[in-house]
Amino acid sequence: MRIGIINFHGSYNYGSLLLTYALQRKIKEKGHDVKIINYLSLKQRNQYNLPIIVSRNPIKRFIERLFWIPYIKNMKIKYKKFDSFRDSYLNMTKEYYDYDELKSIDSSFDILISGSDQIWNLSCQDFSWAYYLTFCKKAKKVSYAPSMGPKINRLNDENKTRVINALNDYEYISVRDSNTQSFVESLIDIKPEIVLDPTMLLTKEEWSNLSGNTPLIQGKYIFYYDPFDHKEGFRMAQKYGKEKGIKVITSNVYQAFYQPLSSFNHKLDSGPIDFLNLIRFADICIGRSYHLAVFCILFHKKFIIVNGEFDERIKELYKMFQINNYENNKLIIPDSLMVDSILTDERIKSDNYMNKFLNIT
Repeated sequence: MRIGIINFHGSYNYGSLLLTYALQRKIKEKGHDVKIINYLSLKQRNQYNLPIIVSRNPIKRFIERLFWIPYIKNMKIKYKKFDSFRDSYLNMTKEYYDYDELKSIDSSFDILISGSDQIWNLSCQDFSWAYYLTFCKKAKKVSYAPSMGPKINRLNDENKTRVINALNDYEYISVRDSNTQSFVESLIDIKPEIVLDPTMLLTKEEWSNLSGNTPLIQGKYIFYYDPFDHKEGFRMAQKYGKEKGIKVITSNVYQAFYQPLSSFNHKLDSGPIDFLNLIRFADICIGRSYHLAVFCILFHKKFIIVNGEFDERIKELYKMFQINNYENNKLIIPDSLMVDSILTDERIKSDNYMNKFLNIT
């Protein structure tokens, strides 16, 4: 069958791109013709424009631009690596920049999939109704593990009606977390299945093969990753590195004015494969990222998710993998045997769901 997947594949976010790769790969392995809908909305393109400026005050914005000067070159290299990964590993349609353009692809697919991440979160800066497949009138509609976000905000009447109408048009619905599951059930009285984030469909060995066997960084190091550079995580990584006497590597700059205060080693030219490598060979990982936690669990790495007990997505991961002692930013050491056993069982459940929707006639 001809399968189309739509999600945040065009963002310069490690998790979004790697989960797209994993979902496409698993469906392709089942013998189907899979393409990623290459939808690149204006909102998403604007979100990742360099330099990333967070201040609203004109004077502060000017100062931020000055702080960005040392980092722009390597961040541009990072973006090129993302583009190269997409070109090398994803089978994509032509580019679509406007929602209305997507209506022309409806007859090109037998099934269209809303394919994971926070694509159903109306609060996301790059949200589009395209991720609810509202442009589709002919192909069968399916969801695989989308999320409405860590905290589901109350919808106004208009958006609530639009979401209900969109969900009622799906043949099969699965979600990534219990928050989204409960919210969908409250809207349409159907309890969707919870399935694995696509990154967890691939094994440690499969991700290791992609990451390469040579460490990018020699010796012991802490890998710090927070897409938004929250101050608490930033300071914790810096303090932890100083106490342990080991270097801190970061692959990200968001709030550039923090960086002159840090002792981090910046590896800002890191693309998706580099990201996997930096986690795989790290001594400890610290940050605030759902997919940082996922890959630490997959690679059996020690990690700290800063204030993870306040993020429902992270708490759900901890529950799945029977991680109990995580409050107050305690170091987590995954039980590798338990992790692999749980993943084996959960992959079977997710695979069974995938087989169901792929047998639509």
